[in-house]
Amino acid sequence: MKLSYLIVFFYLFSCYYAKAQYQIHSPDGNLKLTVHHESDGSLTYEVYSFKTGTGLQLLKKSKLGITRNDCDFYSGLNVISVDSTLESESYSLQSGKKKELSFDSKTMTIQTTKCGVNFWVIFKILNNGVAFRYHFPDSSETEYQIGSEYSEFALANTNGTAWMQENSNSYPVYEGFFNEVNPGSSSSQASGFVFPALISVNDHWLLLTETDLDSNFYASHLSQHPTGGTYKLSGPYPFDGVSQFDQFAHFKTPMKTPWRVVTIGNQLNEIVESNLTTDLAQSSVISDQSYIETGIATFSWWSSFTSSSYIDSMKHYVDLAADLNCPFFTIDADWDKIGNLETELPLFVDYATSKGVKLWTWYNMGGPHNASSYANNITPRDSMHVAQTRRDHLQWIKNMGIAGIKVDFMMSDKQGMIQYYLDIIKDATELELMVNFHGATVPRGWQRTYPNLMTVEAVAGAEGILFNTNFRQRLASHNVTLAFTRNVLGSMDYTPAVLGHTYHNNGDNIDHNSTISHQLALLTLFESGMSHFADHYSRFENLPETAKEIIRQTPGAWDETKLLSGYPDEEVVLARKYKHNWFISGINGENFGKTESIDLSFLPHGQYRLRTIKDGSSKGLIVTENQTFTTGNNLTVDILPYGGFTLFFEALCLENLTLQDKVTESANDEYQAVNIQSLQEIEPNSSLSLKAENSILLEPTFYSEAGSVFKAEIGNCVN
Repeated sequence: MKLSYLIVFFYLFSCYYAKAQYQIHSPDGNLKLTVHHESDGSLTYEVYSFKTGTGLQLLKKSKLGITRNDCDFYSGLNVISVDSTLESESYSLQSGKKKELSFDSKTMTIQTTKCGVNFWVIFKILNNGVAFRYHFPDSSETEYQIGSEYSEFALANTNGTAWMQENSNSYPVYEGFFNEVNPGSSSSQASGFVFPALISVNDHWLLLTETDLDSNFYASHLSQHPTGGTYKLSGPYPFDGVSQFDQFAHFKTPMKTPWRVVTIGNQLNEIVESNLTTDLAQSSVISDQSYIETGIATFSWWSSFTSSSYIDSMKHYVDLAADLNCPFFTIDADWDKIGNLETELPLFVDYATSKGVKLWTWYNMGGPHNASSYANNITPRDSMHVAQTRRDHLQWIKNMGIAGIKVDFMMSDKQGMIQYYLDIIKDATELELMVNFHGATVPRGWQRTYPNLMTVEAVAGAEGILFNTNFRQRLASHNVTLAFTRNVLGSMDYTPAVLGHTYHNNGDNIDHNSTISHQLALLTLFESGMSHFADHYSRFENLPETAKEIIRQTPGAWDETKLLSGYPDEEVVLARKYKHNWFISGINGENFGKTESIDLSFLPHGQYRLRTIKDGSSKGLIVTENQTFTTGNNLTVDILPYGGFTLFFEALCLENLTLQDKVTESANDEYQAVNIQSLQEIEPNSSLSLKAENSILLEPTFYSEAGSVFKAEIGNCVN
């Protein structure tokens, strides 16, 4: 829901093309955006922060503008009007670091003309960031082309540090390391740096990215040479996708570019907990989302590349999924080589269904853009890039009972590939199929618009352990840094939990430097609407029962996320909430042991069952514990070099419990506390049971629909 109000802004001008400026503050007053209409008719912007009291410049004057084949919308802009609105918005996500979100923002629209064309520059300022985009509002059937972009992020100074990933000149898949560099350092790649970029400036943190990308544009990146700390936006490199797509954007008007986004925080938790990628994205276009489900998937490819061709091999992983309460199994590459496919695959679907497990199928995106020798040899290929072939194939697997598709080897940021992404999602939406993109671009807001997009790879994940010695050596610090960079943008299919240090099938050495407890912590440290176990099924079967029980309770979406401590490359401790339970996971990125002191003051008061996974005496051993915990004390956990831990606080008896979530169809929810307040609606064919020591208060919004079951009991909170 949006509420808009006309607000007054600062607007000074004297004569044509004389300097003018327009100011707008964040709703809480802690950020200030100033736009300058320069003497040459160009627009620049700068950003100040008052989060620490004193006004600190974060971005100095940064250029704005874009070129179109018929006109250069940079200098000579004639400002016609400037208006601003205050907006409040609330929305829900199927997956993410927080399911229910709301935010306030102010939008300033600067309407200009040039060459007889209306050209708008739109700014949005929130309490934790700023964004801008360009808009051609007039309708036309003429096709236009974007030539280049002038947009900049000009750092106020280069005294801080940055974590950035270099781009790929031919196949952008976002699978490199985020290296610590000096702000303003050049990339070794002509295609520059990818999003996101994490940069410190004037005791603040900035995270640069873009969102709300549609088929009218390409995915942008940061240019190679940020002279003086000025990062410029660039379009796809010409050789991206083996030059099969045009590197320029073609469109008819009206058209809006993606939002260019700067998330701002004076502490790292404001970056890690932010949601600007979805806050600024288009609202969901899916009305019935009942088929969308989150959770962990098992898959066999990591431990045996040929296993997806053999149903008997895959059944072990379906059985594991059923035992660990994982809703999915993904049939990965070369599944089309299953003998008697038309007969055997439906039988396998039936087998998984009998176990309560839904199946996904993998696809090689294929197409002429995808010419790597590796990608050429993996099937099924070429089922996705031709529209009718794709639709026929998706209908076939839908009829069979497949729940989702994993599409791999996208490998381009050009507009033609962005169109493919969206075409695939739209076709999957029509058939109520879920989607996972691999070899892909980073999240750009689509998980809000199309909530059946469960996750995106765009990360150097656990498959690097199999192929790259350098990756194994940098693994632990890399994992830490991902929590502050890539995973901030949205769901990340990293494929965590490599429990062994040798390859299961043949004993080959894959001696990554992280401990087993570190690897298990990634299941809750990394956010993904759908997350895949990497290792062999037998290694999970041999886990202690307490570790298995934590996995069984691990959801695929979170109600709240908190960064408790950490710093890129060094360590990170995150807390995530699901219903009234909390998971705290921490990993060490450095080669020396540590003792983590965990501040638990955020936990609601009461009693919890605490299950723990932590490092044993060596990296191949873990220790598990199961105990009752009462709030009022903090905890300390010892971590090995490159180690980790998981703490699962399951609410037993909270002092006060307020319930607001709707009880959805087929749910069987049970809660107990000293005092309970319910504002819930109970849908048909679902049930709610409340048990309180002192009181149960049903608010006026409480409603139990026909066909539902409601039970309230006063008694001991803990049996």
